[in-house]
Amino acid sequence: MRNRQLTRGVGAVAALSLMLGAWSTVPTAALAAPASDTAAALEYEATLSALSSLGITDQSTASRAGTQGDVPEVVASSAQIAESDGALRVDSGTGTVSITPSAPEGTLNRAGDLAVFSAEAGYDLVTAAIDGRPAAYAVMHDNTAPSRFAFDVAVDGQPAALQAVGDAIQILDPSGNVLNAIAPPWAVDANGEPVPTRYEVVGSSIIQVVDHVGFEYPVVADPRVACDAIFCTLEFTWAETFTASETALAAGTVLCGGATLLAPIPGVVFACSAYAVAFWVTAVQAKNQYDCVAMRINRVAPNLTPPFPVIYGDESPYCNPPRA
Repeated sequence: MRNRQLTRGVGAVAALSLMLGAWSTVPTAALAAPASDTAAALEYEATLSALSSLGITDQSTASRAGTQGDVPEVVASSAQIAESDGALRVDSGTGTVSITPSAPEGTLNRAGDLAVFSAEAGYDLVTAAIDGRPAAYAVMHDNTAPSRFAFDVAVDGQPAALQAVGDAIQILDPSGNVLNAIAPPWAVDANGEPVPTRYEVVGSSIIQVVDHVGFEYPVVADPRVACDAIFCTLEFTWAETFTASETALAAGTVLCGGATLLAPIPGVVFACSAYAVAFWVTAVQAKNQYDCVAMRINRVAPNLTPPFPVIYGDESPYCNPPRA
């Protein structure tokens, strides 16, 4: 089942340059392009290949259950990559969240809505606003890569306050209001096997720890922003999807448990139990096709677009369904 939809095998990504578009290079100070025969250029291409193999391209969409067509993952204009420093900037309604990889000075390469920070051999750090889907990535190419990757978080240009909530992290503005959230972490190796990972909070930085030694490279890890200016998205794992598919009561428990992460965010107000049946039905559909369930919440006009469940594909390492 892992060859359906957006899934791509790690080796089947020769067309990544066409899929991601022309790329240019932006060092921290000035424009330049890496020489095509250098190790850095090869590693850069390997990073794009690793991301493309996971369906991380500008064609990502999430299907809305029960309707025809696709629903864009997020509104593209609300998440952007800064030209100056490659920071991921997400309009979060009442403030702008910025996420910048913290790495030794090196080269910043641009590939459409991707910024690839190439600092040392063995790994790259990436920010991405593909289809507006806001995320950062660490791509480890071999066992010389470190196991800790730092991402600096700011709100309106000021260091953010960060608060752990289970495996996820809430982002607070200077007044202590929850503005956005970082979804629980995932990491996966070249064979699609999950790699142990976790977050640590150090000041205004998120540290993603990835225990990658002994796995098949490349290994990709992802801290992802949960909300843009319009929508917040709660994605649930295969285990949670399976539980939610059992009964409406179980579905309500899973949904309401996940909703606690986003509940303090302005505009995210919904009675999760009222959507338990719709969430349950969608979870059953997702489980039956080896996909996972998510919930989309309109934080700007909830009366016009009530929360609705979606099915997101088995290409997502966070979903991680069993292999059929």
